[in-house]
Amino acid sequence: MKINYYLQRYFINRFKTSREMFKLPLSIKIISFIAFIYYLGWGIVSPFFPLYLKQILGNYSSVGFIWGLLSIFSLFWAILIGSFIDKTSKRRFISLTMILYLPFSYFLLSIQNFMQFIYFRIYHSFSATSYWLASETYAREHSPKGKAIEAISLFDVSSTLSMVIGSLIGALLINKLGFSILYAVSFFSFFALLFSFFLPDHKKKLFNGITLHKDFFSKGIKDLWAEKPLVKLTAFAFFFTFCSSVFGMILPLFLNKIGANYVQIALISAAFSLPLLLEPVFAVRKNRRAVLIYGLLGGAAVLLSMFFLQSTFLLFLASLLLGVSLAAITPVLFGQFTVLMPKKKIGELSSIAFAIRSMAAGLGPIAAGFVSDSLGLNYVFLFTFIIFLALVFFVGVLFKKS
Repeated sequence: MKINYYLQRYFINRFKTSREMFKLPLSIKIISFIAFIYYLGWGIVSPFFPLYLKQILGNYSSVGFIWGLLSIFSLFWAILIGSFIDKTSKRRFISLTMILYLPFSYFLLSIQNFMQFIYFRIYHSFSATSYWLASETYAREHSPKGKAIEAISLFDVSSTLSMVIGSLIGALLINKLGFSILYAVSFFSFFALLFSFFLPDHKKKLFNGITLHKDFFSKGIKDLWAEKPLVKLTAFAFFFTFCSSVFGMILPLFLNKIGANYVQIALISAAFSLPLLLEPVFAVRKNRRAVLIYGLLGGAAVLLSMFFLQSTFLLFLASLLLGVSLAAITPVLFGQFTVLMPKKKIGELSSIAFAIRSMAAGLGPIAAGFVSDSLGLNYVFLFTFIIFLALVFFVGVLFKKS
C-alpha cells in the first residue's frame, strides 16, 4: 500500500511538474535539450566503452586505472575552472566544450597503448568537467525564482533519459557498426554545439579573469572538520561513491565475460540507468534514515546475488534492482548535505565535498580493476556488498531515528 501511495504521489507530482516545465524560460528548455542531445551520444557509447578499453589495454587493472583517471583529473580541472566560471559567458564556454568534443571519437579510436590513454584522459577530463560545470551553472543561473526545482529537474531528467534511450539505440546499432559506434560522442556533440548558439546569455566575454586562492583547500578542509555531522556524512558519501562508481565499468565487462552478446549488454545497461528517473519517489520520503537503510540493504542483497549469478536474464533483473537502490540513496544523500551545510559556507563546503567524492569515484574503479585481475570480476560485487552492508550500520550515526 505504501509503495502505491508513493508511486501515486510521484506521478501526480510529475504531472504537475511537467505542466510547470512548459512555463519555464526558453534558456532552461534549450540547455536541457542540449544535455539530452550531448548525453545521447554517451548513452550509445557507455555500455561498450569498458569493452573497448579491455580490447586495447588487455587487463582489468589498466582498464580500472584509465577509467578512474577521468574523475581524478576532473578534480583538478574543477578547481581551475570553478575559479572563473561565474565571470565568464557560459554559452560560449559550452560551445567551446562541444568544439573540443568534435575530434574526441577520432582520438579515442586512434589510441594504441596505455600512455596514450593517459594523455587522452587529460583532454577528456578537461572537456567533461568544462561541460558539466558550465551547463549546470547556466541552468542554476537561469532558473526563475520559485521554480528552481522544476528547472533543475528538467535539466537532470533530460540527461538521465538520454542515457536510457542511448543504450537502446546502441543495442540496435552495435552489431552493424562495431566499435565505430564510439563516433556517436562526436556526432551528437556536433548537434549540441549547433543548439548551444541559441542559448540566451548576458555575459559577452568568454574569459574575464582567473582568481586562484592558495589556501582554498586548507581552509575548506578546516571548515569541514569543524562541522562534525558533515564530516560523518562526507565519509559515508566517500564509500558510497567508491562503490557506485564501479558499476558502469564492471557490469559490461562481467556480462561480456559470461558470454552475453552486445545487444544484451546494452539492454542491461539501459535497465541499470532506468530507475534513476524514479529518484523523486524517494526524495519525497520524510523518513530519510529508513530510505537509506532499505536502499543499502536492498543494494547489498542484489550485489551478493550478482556474485553468484551467471544468467543474463537474472542479471538484467539484478541490474534493474541495483539501479533502484542507487536511485533511493542518491537524492537522500545529497539532500542531507544541503541540510547540514551552513548557508554562509555552502559554496566552499560543496566544493570540498565534490573533491572528496571525485577522489572516491576515481579510486573505486582502480581498486575494482585490481580485484578483477587478482580474484575475478564477480568479486567486485562481493566487496561492494560488504561495504554496502557496513554503511547500513553507519546510517544510525548520520540520522536520528524517525
